[in-house]
Amino acid sequence: MNIKKGVFCSFVFISLPKITAIKQQKRNPSRYSVYLDGHFVVGLSGITAARWKLKVGQELSGEEVSNLVRAGRKDKLLEVALSFLEYRPRSEKEIADYLKKRTFKRDYGFSSPEEKEVVLREVIDRLRELRLVDDRAFGRWWIDQRQKARKPKGRWFIRSELKRKGLALEVIDELLDSLKEGREEEAAWQLAQKKYSLLLGRGQKNAFTLRQKIKRYLVGRGFGYEVVQKVVERLANEE
Repeated sequence: MNIKKGVFCSFVFISLPKITAIKQQKRNPSRYSVYLDGHFVVGLSGITAARWKLKVGQELSGEEVSNLVRAGRKDKLLEVALSFLEYRPRSEKEIADYLKKRTFKRDYGFSSPEEKEVVLREVIDRLRELRLVDDRAFGRWWIDQRQKARKPKGRWFIRSELKRKGLALEVIDELLDSLKEGREEEAAWQLAQKKYSLLLGRGQKNAFTLRQKIKRYLVGRGFGYEVVQKVVERLANEE
């Protein structure tokens, strides 16, 4: 008698991971720790946890778990960016560079460099939505601070600084074009007077040498030729 072997297929039903606890963190009460099947998986801000409408007993698919973990990484980097912004306004490039440096020094658990880049872009986008990052507003603030400083800077020096901070050249030029020449000239004048007094105090008496040194000094501070020339002529008239 021939006996045919039957082929049996066994189906294994695997239950989805379940949220077993959502605990408020002791060190940072605004954040919550999420546990799946008794194991810690991710920390979330209260806002993100509420947005996800998480609750104990809720089952999550593999894709949902991955997205939740990614949201946690975004939350953490957003906190880092907000702390960085506490001291002064920042350009978009400053924040991006700072976050990249932080992710290089500390492991945030990214599965790939591509995922890290995506999350970093999402953080910057979120800061834009919150109006905490605005290169144009930052540029205006930077120019104002540079002109109010004890030793003001001229437009060419400021232009170079803003370029290094990642502002688009058309934005920089637009902001500097709106800078009133009289204000820049007054800043250069105040600086020239201080330098003039300092040189006199050091025994420098020759008028031509004094003016040349002040010219070089102002140019080194980023003031344009026309502004420097006006200031030096004004200084000569008051000697």
